[in-house]
Amino acid sequence: MNPKYILRLIRHGKTEKQDVPDPHRQLSQEGQNQALRASKAMEDDPITLCLVSPTARTKATADIILGGHNECADIREFPEIYPDPGLPENDTTWKMFRAVGNKPLADYSTHPDYHLLEAIGIASAEAIAELVEEIDEDNPLILLVGHAVLNPIVAYAIAVGCGDEKAVSEIERIDMQEGETLELIVFEDDNRVEVKVIHLPTAVAVAH
Repeated sequence: MNPKYILRLIRHGKTEKQDVPDPHRQLSQEGQNQALRASKAMEDDPITLCLVSPTARTKATADIILGGHNECADIREFPEIYPDPGLPENDTTWKMFRAVGNKPLADYSTHPDYHLLEAIGIASAEAIAELVEEIDEDNPLILLVGHAVLNPIVAYAIAVGCGDEKAVSEIERIDMQEGETLELIVFEDDNRVEVKVIHLPTAVAVAH
């Protein structure tokens, strides 16, 4: 059975230490090199749609990955995955991020404000489902360039929506590091999600 879609979630490249608002942080040279390695690993993959959070570092990562790449049909900003730290209503979410750090979702699940993170995942998953319905293509590959903690919560929400408890358990334990990509192969007809972590630069997929 063919999947309905494939979602590849990659963390942005490493950034410079900069005294600027979070959305404006730029890639370091190492971060640019990470994106170049990702581009090489994906050069033969037929990416249908690329989504980026509204930050300079995800947009720069996507530009490098897709530069000279196959014909990517569309690149879109995806605000659902990124709570703007400049908005007062997101203060509590960012306090949680600072308190817990770049840890697996299992570490976040005991935090009293975890529901705020879950809400980001649900909104993102719903938006992705709507985009998939708009795509006139069988089993499209969607690339989402996002962030260490926010990428797994999107994957988690998709797995929960499919009712795949095994995938949910796997995603909760994933600790995304620089140079790692999380891939979901979504089979909605039988409520199943295959979870893979792809390690760059070798891009060897290891199923969990």
